[in-house]
Amino acid sequence: MCQAALPDLADACFTELLVSSDDSRAVRTAFRFPEESSQYREHSADSSLKLRVFFRELPLVTQDPRRLTDEELTLLRAFLSIPVQSAAIAASGSVGEPIAYMLFVMTTSAREFDDERLQMISDLASLSERLVRRARSEETLKHEVSARDRLISIASHELKTPLTSLKLMLDRMRRELNTGNGAFTSKERMDQTFVTIDRTIMRLAQSVSMLFNLSELQSGRISILKEPCQLSMLLRDVCTRMDGLMNASGCKLKLETPDDIEGFFDPRRIEQAIVNLLANAAKHAPRSQVSVTLEASHDTQIKIWVSDDGPGIPLEHHSRIFEAFGRSSESNNIEGLGLGLFIASGVIRAHGGRLTLDSEPNEGARFLIEIPRWQA
Repeated sequence: MCQAALPDLADACFTELLVSSDDSRAVRTAFRFPEESSQYREHSADSSLKLRVFFRELPLVTQDPRRLTDEELTLLRAFLSIPVQSAAIAASGSVGEPIAYMLFVMTTSAREFDDERLQMISDLASLSERLVRRARSEETLKHEVSARDRLISIASHELKTPLTSLKLMLDRMRRELNTGNGAFTSKERMDQTFVTIDRTIMRLAQSVSMLFNLSELQSGRISILKEPCQLSMLLRDVCTRMDGLMNASGCKLKLETPDDIEGFFDPRRIEQAIVNLLANAAKHAPRSQVSVTLEASHDTQIKIWVSDDGPGIPLEHHSRIFEAFGRSSESNNIEGLGLGLFIASGVIRAHGGRLTLDSEPNEGARFLIEIPRWQA
């Protein structure tokens, strides 16, 4: 793009492109005269950074190309270390969110940026915007395909393992019942097998539910049906139902809640978030003290802490664990889809709130839910 502007439009061209939605930036340069290229490249690292700052300071947001003022030219000469005589700049993108800056410089006094050149610059800026938006679309599509493939891979593993186990148990039961020999002729043994089958089916159902929730969140179609809700009672019910799972992992569960705390929530979704947080503690902080604490210090906001005194989570992993399939490196061998915290965070955001984490290694983990109390 820069090279195409030379020599008709300018003696030198500088562009900064927001090449992706994660704020990745690329600075490109082109020079008509090799000696000026050498002068710039002697200070290229420093000049590139200064040029980015220069773009940010200009009073320009996606407007028509314009010539730089004398004051701006003085500053630009200091940044570029080349003999700037005149310059013009253009930005493209949406208002307040430019995705490309283009700077055109004349180093010879014989040429100026007349109206014809400014129009050509405008056309070039529009083309750069289309190219960047196309690159972004391709990047988004690539990420979506990658996420889909990862989902299929993980889902296949998570669903295939319990299905295979279930089929083997049923095949063995059928074979031994037909022959009248084997452990399955014992009622006690059969009862134990039915319990195992039931747990396997529950695991399958939970995996399918997680995948469905993931689809809802990623498509932005998660349903939130708010109603007046007795939050204290909801938390008591959740903790009672989760007590068996917590005991099985060696955790001691403690609930601290005032009586009769009400609000306007989707009780099913809030329950889902709390269950996911408790299940996360059971998996990653076994044999720990786990507490659920409800606070409603004023009438506008509810706070719920889910804490444990387990191994804790390093700071560099805090953001990762809220991503789909996110895990800290210490938990890669733990069974599960890695969707619980992602879904819990999405549910809380859908209520207009947020889910945050306070944790350090060997200091336990403290998840905080903050949600508006009466927001419709």
